[in-house]
Amino acid sequence: DKKNLEMLDSELTRLGRKDLSAPLAKVIRLSGDASILKDAEKVLGGTAKEGLAYLQDLAVLLDGYGISRSDYEFDMGVVRGLDYYTGMVFEIDSPNLGAEKQVGGGGAYNLAEVFGGEPVPQTGFALGLDRLVMAAEAEGTIEPPRPLDAYVVPIGDGARGKAIQVLTSLRSAGLSADIDLVGRGPSKNLDYANAMGARFAVLLGERELRMERATIREMESGVQREVSLSDLVDEIRH
Repeated sequence: DKKNLEMLDSELTRLGRKDLSAPLAKVIRLSGDASILKDAEKVLGGTAKEGLAYLQDLAVLLDGYGISRSDYEFDMGVVRGLDYYTGMVFEIDSPNLGAEKQVGGGGAYNLAEVFGGEPVPQTGFALGLDRLVMAAEAEGTIEPPRPLDAYVVPIGDGARGKAIQVLTSLRSAGLSADIDLVGRGPSKNLDYANAMGARFAVLLGERELRMERATIREMESGVQREVSLSDLVDEIRH
C-alpha cells in the first residue's frame, strides 16, 4: 500500500532506521507548491538534503520553461506502483475526472543495465489512452471529426507504390487523405469512400500514372475528370 504507515514502520525497523518512522510519516502528508520542500527539510533535517535540492532546482527549471507553479504541485506521498524507479516520480492528473483523475505517470530509473546496456540515467512515462479521452471529453477539447478530403484508390499492384507517394503529398499539403490498404476493387472502393464521407476519390491506374495523371471523382455529384498529378493538390483543395 502506498501510504501504509504500519508497513513503513515495520520496514524501517527491519532496516535499523526506526528513527525515520515519525518524520517520514509527517513528510508523506506534505503536498503543495515549492514551499513545502522547506517544510520537508525542517522535518528531515540533512537526511534528504540532496533530493530536496534537486526538486527545488526542478521548480526553477519549470519556471524557465514558462510553466506556472499553479499548474503543478509537489506531493511527498506519491509512490509509483513499480519498484524499479530510482529517482523522482511524477503523475499527471486531470481535475475534471474526479477521484480517478490520473491520466499518466512515470519517473527516473536505471533499467538499461538490467538488460545488458550501459548504466545511463533514463526517464519515461506512460499514458492511459482511455483516461485521456475521458479527460478531453470532460474538458470539451475534442474537435469534431474532420471530413476526409480524398480517398486514394490504387488500381492494380503496380500502382500501389505511386499511390502511397500521392497520399503523402496530399497529407503534406494539409489535406486529410486515406488510402485503400486491403485491395478492394474500384467499385467497392467508391462505395467505401462514399461511406467515409470523402469529398473526392482519387483513382490511380497504371495507365494514368504512366502519363502522370489521376482520375478524381467528386463523390457528391459523381462527376469524374482527369487531372495532372502536379495539379492534384489544388484540385482537391478547391
